[in-house]
Amino acid sequence: HRGVGVADLAWGIVNGRPARCSKELGLHTLEVLTGLDVSSETEKVYKMTTTFDRPAAIPSGYLEKDMDGAFRADAEYALTL
Repeated sequence: HRGVGVADLAWGIVNGRPARCSKELGLHTLEVLTGLDVSSETEKVYKMTTTFDRPAAIPSGYLEKDMDGAFRADAEYALTL
């Protein structure tokens, strides 16, 4: 599944959908990591303050079968849907 992230980003640009890997997701992830550190130091539950909206993924038709019948991810194919 190499290239799926880039295909998802490109598909979002072409179709006007926000990026799934957004700055809001990055901030939330950073707070999770920081919260784990704070929680372990204080021995208390850390209350999260950030949230983010997760955009929809590439539609399910994005996978196609190769000649062996196995499903494969194809970034160019995903952009044509």
